[in-house]
Amino acid sequence: MARMKDLSWHPLPAAKSVKAPVPVAGPSHQAASRPVVTEQPGSGQWTDKLFRSSNPDVRKLAVALSAETELFPGFKFAPNKEALKNLLLLAEPDGMDTICGEAPDPKQAERALATLAAALDCKPLPHTGLATSADMVAKILANCRYAGEYSNQGAGTSTCAASVIERQVRRDHIDSYIDVAVNLLTSGKAALKDGTVLKSEPVDFTVNEGRSVVSDAVQEALIRAGEDVEKSDGQRFGGFQRASARASFAGNEGGMSALSVTKLLGAISGTDYTQVTDREAIRQIVGRNLNQMVNDAGFAALLRPETGSVSGHAVTVAYFKPGGEGGGLVGIIDPAKPNALNHMQLNDFLDRIDSAIVKSAWLKPPGLVKS
Repeated sequence: MARMKDLSWHPLPAAKSVKAPVPVAGPSHQAASRPVVTEQPGSGQWTDKLFRSSNPDVRKLAVALSAETELFPGFKFAPNKEALKNLLLLAEPDGMDTICGEAPDPKQAERALATLAAALDCKPLPHTGLATSADMVAKILANCRYAGEYSNQGAGTSTCAASVIERQVRRDHIDSYIDVAVNLLTSGKAALKDGTVLKSEPVDFTVNEGRSVVSDAVQEALIRAGEDVEKSDGQRFGGFQRASARASFAGNEGGMSALSVTKLLGAISGTDYTQVTDREAIRQIVGRNLNQMVNDAGFAALLRPETGSVSGHAVTVAYFKPGGEGGGLVGIIDPAKPNALNHMQLNDFLDRIDSAIVKSAWLKPPGLVKS
């Protein structure tokens, strides 16, 4: 993961010309005027790189997201700072790797920005709780922060596998992720690359589970689609000790199966994935190639249930430091613990894996280890 670039925000000089703002009814602390501008607005809050971008989609998004809200006389607050930071990262080639991992495809950012700009002309569904299209776009952009590291299944849910899929696609296919998010939040449906249709329901947004409204939509839609892949195909992966936890709103108490994860990860990303369950194959394929797999964002691990648990747990990996006792140290991204990394010795980690979901490109016919 590339080092986070300096995103310090500096006051802007006064704009040369700004059209008169469009009046908004109601008290000033409830709504802010949205200026219709073609040049830099003199808000003094955001870097002029966004407003002077050569990309009209970036300028459109910057104007929509930069309106200030006057909380009380003399004090203004810019509520979308995190979203604007990520907009700048997507808009700049040297910043995009912070969101999309190593060596991202610039065309992905262009498509993602075009989708977000078009979304400003769409209305989010009422049951999402998103008041405006700008609010929706801000939430999507904010949800893209540190895409290679961040994964959050919420509190007491069974959507760890769906969260791992969300993280992988957000990191490796940011354009596909944003397209799915926009469609779920505005129409309740999103068509994937293989023709699979994800569906979100009003019930998905009825409880605050500590994850964003965007992840509510994406994860519940994924786990709902996972049920449709195959009703019963072996061990489920919904998170350790989930027997007494509330099931996903999609109605799944045990989480997703390995087959569901494999098929949906491929469907949403457009990349072919393979499920590996043989113990020796896992050691050969994952153990020998883990460093490259981390950089390639091509790996998800489904861990066997702990003693007394009814389901396994889906995780992915942030980094691997080879050498030393136990074969090296694995930094694990656990969607049940979004604010911290877990660590495990490589040999212990490999022993815990029930299924490894890897990009098929890592396998050589007939299933030989990539050298």
